[in-house]
Amino acid sequence: MFKRFSVFILGALFLILLAEVVLRTASVFNSKPIPFRSLQADQKLVLCLGNSFTEGRGAPAHLSYPAQLERLLQKNFPADHYRVINLGSSGLNTRQTIRQVQKQSHEFAKASLVIVQVGQPNWWNFVGFADYLMKKEYEVSYFYRFYSVFNHFHVFRFAVRLWAPANERTQVKCEENRQADLQEILEEVSWFASREKLKTDEVLERVRRDEKYFLEKNVSDPYGPRYAFLAYLASLFFNDEQKSLGYLKEGILQVDCAPSTFDFNPYAMFRRLEAKWTSDKVKKEATVFKYELDKKYPMKGQWLAGQPEKISAWTKAELKELIALLKTHQTKIIIQNYPPLPAGFYSEEINRILREVAHEEKLPFLDNEKVFSEMWKSGLKRSDYHALDEHLNALGYEVVAQNLLKIIKSL
Repeated sequence: MFKRFSVFILGALFLILLAEVVLRTASVFNSKPIPFRSLQADQKLVLCLGNSFTEGRGAPAHLSYPAQLERLLQKNFPADHYRVINLGSSGLNTRQTIRQVQKQSHEFAKASLVIVQVGQPNWWNFVGFADYLMKKEYEVSYFYRFYSVFNHFHVFRFAVRLWAPANERTQVKCEENRQADLQEILEEVSWFASREKLKTDEVLERVRRDEKYFLEKNVSDPYGPRYAFLAYLASLFFNDEQKSLGYLKEGILQVDCAPSTFDFNPYAMFRRLEAKWTSDKVKKEATVFKYELDKKYPMKGQWLAGQPEKISAWTKAELKELIALLKTHQTKIIIQNYPPLPAGFYSEEINRILREVAHEEKLPFLDNEKVFSEMWKSGLKRSDYHALDEHLNALGYEVVAQNLLKIIKSL
């Protein structure tokens, strides 16, 4: 009996090992390469790493800062045949950026210059944070420890995907609720735009775009993004702080938000909107809710607090790791920070960290926070350079591209 059991266990382990090898091999062939066109021998390649500010949200793709920078470089250095590739992806945090560079190491070795603008999503995208906490021996629940360790294996991630169809009926119900809520919101936004004499098509396009981004991401619990999105709209479009807080409380109580959950969740949105609330009644209700949550659900209270000091330390450590990784390719590096954003976006903290890392690593640095702050002080209108969702618009990205050109000329 024991012999049969041993043979069974060894056989199962062998099959799991074989499956892991097959999945890892498949992932290598299935990985998306950097979108290269055929590079000429004398062509210089510039890679732009970052999240939505690099991707160019708030402007058409051809007016993102990488696209505008490519045209400026080709105009100013026609003999170098510059090619700028935009690797920005909305919500990408430092850990995901490091993985991106590791997976495409061969392509990064071809780059003459890499422009880095990462870290701001770390305050709501916790991918990799649990691993950092464990390395630093901070307290993390056993579930998150288990998940973080096993999530490194392709077999485990594949099994999680296979398990998803078991929740099909729940997913269908969630989808029905989501569509009903969003339809109501879209109708309200249309009325709101008409009343405030805004461009209805522009507002609705933005809402639909955010719906796709925030609600169609691969997250473990479909409720979180929905409630965060509804709270976002209630606050942004209707300035209804009470309704916004209500959505967030409901979402937090229903969602088991793990540190590895993708960027947009009710915990992060709570912290983002809390900084903007002006009603004393809403502020008091929010304080009471956080106190009660911390008593009844300590882990939820921990993540609602955001652990800003630990997140800052994690972000800086990973930025240093990213820079060290890029330096192995002997490529030039420029670091830039973010334009000043509302308090809930934590732009001041990440800008401080990016500034420190650039100084410590002795790298060229574009201080967008300083550049745009001085522009507002000089009397220029912030609304002329920003889109509705706080990203830059085409004119704002042009300012970034022009300043990057100045730095590149000095290299």
